[in-house]
Amino acid sequence: METRASEPLVEVRGLTVRYAPGQPPILEGLDLTLRRGETVALMGPSGSGKSTLLVHLVGLRPPEGGEVHIQGRALSTLRPRELEQLRAMTIGFVFQRAALLPFLTVQENLLLALEPLPEEARGTSRARLELLLEAMQLGPLAHRRADVLSVGEAQRVAVARALIKQPPLVIADEPTGALDAANAAVVGELLLAPEENRSRAVLVATHDERVAARCDRVLKLQEGRCC
Repeated sequence: METRASEPLVEVRGLTVRYAPGQPPILEGLDLTLRRGETVALMGPSGSGKSTLLVHLVGLRPPEGGEVHIQGRALSTLRPRELEQLRAMTIGFVFQRAALLPFLTVQENLLLALEPLPEEARGTSRARLELLLEAMQLGPLAHRRADVLSVGEAQRVAVARALIKQPPLVIADEPTGALDAANAAVVGELLLAPEENRSRAVLVATHDERVAARCDRVLKLQEGRCC
């Protein structure tokens, strides 16, 4: 019997996506499996469909063909409210830009990420807040408004926001793309620390070879498929 660490968390079969009817597909017949306990880099040139794939992995758009399963549930079978709940409970997403609420403090941005969770889960995650802030070198910034943070600080907050609810799936879209080398190294360490990723899957779309080198495996998007 498979161990928990090897269970498929995400399964994509035959995913096909076009930007518009009649245009060539940006993704065609794409298959992908992500398992608990692994970190995966998704690489490919700009325009190859990395961000498009991530959007469909979290169910923000329906594909033209194929299916995405998360924890064994086909996204196409879920009602909008069920899909929202699945995202809230299962996925931590890191955007290319931090996308923080500027009028809230660092701590408030993190606590806001817990709002969709049941009260018991919120309590457990709140207990981790200070430890997470310290681990990410954000302790002194906890009560600072997001609109006065540097780019590197804001991106570290974005990573903390994705991790605070301890989701089984973390997806990051070019999380180091706008950062200098020092901040990129910090963000890569936060996302890919082995001791933190034993029970979750992490998928990072990136151009950064240093980030890719830290991952368990690298997938390259080529002609609409992963290889």
